[in-house]
Amino acid sequence: MDVIGMASWAEWDKVVNRSCFHDIYHLSSYHALAEYNGEGSPYLFIEQDGEHFIALPLLLRSLEALPFVSKASCGWLDATSVYGYAGPISSVPAPPAELVAKFQRELHAQLSSMCVISAFSRLHPLMFQHPILTDLGSTVHRGQTVSIDLGISLDEQSSSFRSTFRRHIRDARRNGLTIHEDKSGEYFSAFATIYLQTMQRVRASKYYHFSDEYFNALREFLGHAARLFVVLHNNTVVAGALILVENGTVQYHLGGSTQEYFHLSPMKLLIDEIRIWATEQKFRRFHLGGGVGGNADSLFYFKTGFSDIRHEFSTWRWIVNPARYRAALACRSDWLSRNALTNSVADYFPGYRCPTTPSACAIFNED
Repeated sequence: MDVIGMASWAEWDKVVNRSCFHDIYHLSSYHALAEYNGEGSPYLFIEQDGEHFIALPLLLRSLEALPFVSKASCGWLDATSVYGYAGPISSVPAPPAELVAKFQRELHAQLSSMCVISAFSRLHPLMFQHPILTDLGSTVHRGQTVSIDLGISLDEQSSSFRSTFRRHIRDARRNGLTIHEDKSGEYFSAFATIYLQTMQRVRASKYYHFSDEYFNALREFLGHAARLFVVLHNNTVVAGALILVENGTVQYHLGGSTQEYFHLSPMKLLIDEIRIWATEQKFRRFHLGGGVGGNADSLFYFKTGFSDIRHEFSTWRWIVNPARYRAALACRSDWLSRNALTNSVADYFPGYRCPTTPSACAIFNED
């Protein structure tokens, strides 16, 4: 099995571009951004057999920073995926069974030799990746995502909009809201501020509270693959969306709006204008994504107002080294008990990285 790191980014992208389908989340530049953000060290694992291949991008993370890990165990690693939709890619939609079996054997051997004890990846809703991962852990259905087919006419696209959305979009235009593609970066700082305010308002996980440095790095690493569209009202930015474009696909990546302009429906107008722009640019699909964590929440319901097309969203979980995984859980369990903490999320993987909260006895035990 060939393993490519960031030092060989050109070779990384050469492999990705040979696949039958890929997205921006598979490219070296997006993984370099994740590394910059402290999410892990990127590697592309490639198994080749004649003209066909399977490749899997992963971020390797040390367990050393976890508070319960002893010095004797600080060489352990685990693997995860970038934020977004990654998972395996291949030269053909259905790789030969012999290649799949070889990929699975070699991946297990390679990760074991690198002291990786578990692997996790968000899978791509627009790709059928499950057969490649069969017998390597399990895939867990998390929910659905929504996309707009840009291959049909604009009128056909909008006919699937919720009727109230069509009316709100018309009203937004009449009320003077306009859309601007920010090619020069003049609105990037304003968008970053609005985005952060949005994350604070919805009480999003700290992970999503990206800094100005992160947004600057995103522009530097991704270049023209990252496009910012903003909604203006009297030359003031009231909403914005950062989209990612690659290989015929538009991904709705990050977005936010100011609360005082909710009544003017700026986000509905923004998504409508982006899908018009993307259609004119000859992109094939506008993927809006799903709810938080794949849940059928208010965010998912909002996105379903733009299309009837649904895709299954799953994650992949694999315990590479069961003995070391159990040992990590045992060490963590002792640490939780000593510090009066408990897991705050059910069915989290890997279990030893689960967020914590004070246990009931700690909350009510007053000195």
